Amino acid sequence: MTNPSDTPPAAAPDSAANPGSGRPVVFRHATVLAMDDQRRVLTDTDVLVVGERIAEIGPALAAPSEALEIDATGGVLM
Repeated sequence: MTNPSDTPPAAAPDSAANPGSGRPVVFRHATVLAMDDQRRVLTDTDVLVVGERIAEIGPALAAPSEALEIDATGGVLM
């Protein structure tokens, strides 16, 4: 009998779970908690991540055509 804890985790199905894959990711319509001095809360905001870095934050961002788009409506990013 196999112990479930001995089973390795499944591989990530796409680049959303593997940010090092090089595919840009854009989160759409998130509530963003900016970690700045003003402690801003940005509602209905997009966040573009390229590689392991945040490339851009703002409303209705233009994203590269190859970007994976994630609907973050109702979610919080910080």
